[in-house]
Amino acid sequence: MGKPSKVFVCGLKGVGKTTLLEQLIYNNLEKQDIHPTIEDIYVASIETDRGTREVLRIYDTEGVGLFENADISLPKSFYSIAEAFVLVYSVESKQSFDVIEVLKKEIDKNKEKREIITVVIGLSRKQDDTTARQVEPTQVAGWIAREKVKHFDCCVPNRQSLFPPFVHVASKITLAPVKTPFVPLAMVTRKQKDTATHSK
Repeated sequence: MGKPSKVFVCGLKGVGKTTLLEQLIYNNLEKQDIHPTIEDIYVASIETDRGTREVLRIYDTEGVGLFENADISLPKSFYSIAEAFVLVYSVESKQSFDVIEVLKKEIDKNKEKREIITVVIGLSRKQDDTTARQVEPTQVAGWIAREKVKHFDCCVPNRQSLFPPFVHVASKITLAPVKTPFVPLAMVTRKQKDTATHSK
């Protein structure tokens, strides 16, 4: 395990981000008065799909508000330090899905040449309950195909359903080695010796 990777969980206010993280990290589903989040940080050691363990520093961000003429955006500072974004919407709120569509465009526009992993969670409060659903699966499927983004259906009471998105993030963050334009000095010295030997 190296230093913790920074993951930002974002979405519309009241969509269930904090509840998701409390259940994911602490297996805590107790009903309690949760004040609006400004920013909380969770640290989790997660086993990747390769069997290694990686530490994620998960930022539970203040939810995006919907006000008249409001600019749906994230603080610019997020883009310079984030290694991954987890965008959360409620399947019971069309507005929350509209928000993550805008946020995904903002992330793509502001990440410059950095590789930032983005995954999307469609969150439901009850297992297999479609009566209150406002976001149709066909709409989601079309959007994720266009955006080429990984999507996960999660149900808050079903803790096991919350693991895959974060396992995916941990696995993707640590998958590729860091590329550097510099060649280690030992390799340069060895090449010089090999060249000198062959020229004799």
